[in-house]
Amino acid sequence: MFELKFFNDINDEISSLRYEVFVEEQGIDESIEIEHDEYNYLHLCLTTDNQLAAYARAKACSGVFHIGRVLVKREYRGQGLGRKIMEYGEKIGLLNGCNIMELNAQHHAVSFYKKLGYIGQGEYFEEAKIPHLKMIKNI
Repeated sequence: MFELKFFNDINDEISSLRYEVFVEEQGIDESIEIEHDEYNYLHLCLTTDNQLAAYARAKACSGVFHIGRVLVKREYRGQGLGRKIMEYGEKIGLLNGCNIMELNAQHHAVSFYKKLGYIGQGEYFEEAKIPHLKMIKNI
């Protein structure tokens, strides 16, 4: 059983999981992983067994819902939780008056987002020393 909810600011559980996935697993510089304005984002969480299992950070701006920092905790991968957190993001985006979803997908995740209906825009670019592609979806 899982539960979806969001917070208006980052908490210790979110910080710890983001550190685990982005810094420890992917080697992203920890000085850029948590930003000074985390309170300006919605923090979308999927919990199961009372544990944070999937997460995404989002912000609404001029009808566009910007999604980032999407992750699934290692032991929960392959169970469809990435899809569930993205579908939750779309629902929250609509509730915030947005009709476009936008994200910068890491190269290895582009096919995942394509399956969800996202379309690549432009060329790959480097962010945190990882190739990314801007992707959008109309909702």
